[in-house]
Amino acid sequence: MTLTARLEEYIKSELRDSAVYAELAKTAPNSNYRKLLMEMSIDDRSHANEFKRIYKSMTGRNYNPVVKLPALKGSFNEILRSRILNESKDYKKYSEEYITTKGNTLLKTTFYLAGIDDNVHALHLIYMLMK
Repeated sequence: MTLTARLEEYIKSELRDSAVYAELAKTAPNSNYRKLLMEMSIDDRSHANEFKRIYKSMTGRNYNPVVKLPALKGSFNEILRSRILNESKDYKKYSEEYITTKGNTLLKTTFYLAGIDDNVHALHLIYMLMK
């Protein structure tokens, strides 16, 4: 898969994740969890926006996919558990991109920061499950 195709996938994924966290925040059992989930939503939207800027600089085109919110199935805690695995996979994916990216400092930095945020998100989700 080409880098631009991967960026398209990453943009869609980050927008979808942002929507999931914003929706999940509505059902959070307390204000602390709502705040954490909304911060995670903002982080993911920021990643998508940064990937969009890089995509445009590489292709000369905007990429603005329409992303539908996946149906949230299960209890709050069940959804948190499933999100831990997703965030962990994203951390690994962005870490691998960071390691293999050559010559594009902005892209490399964006992969690094997205990976770090996804790792922190997984830790936040674990925190919410353990309380």
